[in-house]
Amino acid sequence: MKQRLFFYGDSNTWGYTPFGPRIDAQDRFPQQAATHLPGWEIVECGLNGRCTARSHDLFPSELLGGATFLAAFKEALPIHALVIMLGTNDVMDPLNFSANTIAENIRSMLHEARTLSPTLSLLVISPPAIAQRSVWELVGLYHCEKELLEQDLAGPLAHMAREEGADFWDARESVPEFGAEDGMHLTIEDHHRLGKACGAFLKKRLFS
Repeated sequence: MKQRLFFYGDSNTWGYTPFGPRIDAQDRFPQQAATHLPGWEIVECGLNGRCTARSHDLFPSELLGGATFLAAFKEALPIHALVIMLGTNDVMDPLNFSANTIAENIRSMLHEARTLSPTLSLLVISPPAIAQRSVWELVGLYHCEKELLEQDLAGPLAHMAREEGADFWDARESVPEFGAEDGMHLTIEDHHRLGKACGAFLKKRLFS
């Protein structure tokens, strides 16, 4: 049986583009990562708008990533490694989450995954930064909080990952900020850079 790697994320895992068709599977970052992982089968679970919350009065229930994670993970079993990249939607209105809240929500997902796969390899990815032009637009048009949009997610996510014995990687090492026109999504070039770097990181962990 092939080893299976489960990517759980939002529109940037799904391959959304603001003014065009969905990015083709082979160009999305999970499949780009797979080029470094011979013998591994990639399972993508991305959803536009997904956040880390388990509950929220104003957010659509199907997009509550914390609430829907376990069912999605169970459906994909067997899984030998898990990659989570979430948080971009969480810092916007109506959620307005702090990095610490996002980290705790992801911690719950890691616990759920390990109840089903105790020996699971785990990687938490902190996403690229929202482009500055989009920060001002989100503040001006949608009354989002600038401090939350610009906060550093990497620190709390890395701390949580260490506590949980999970690996951590900061996507800004390869894609400092989202390059698409809306400043909140990956371009094809971003997907390639992110995927290659993510794959190289995973190769060191999974083949060591």
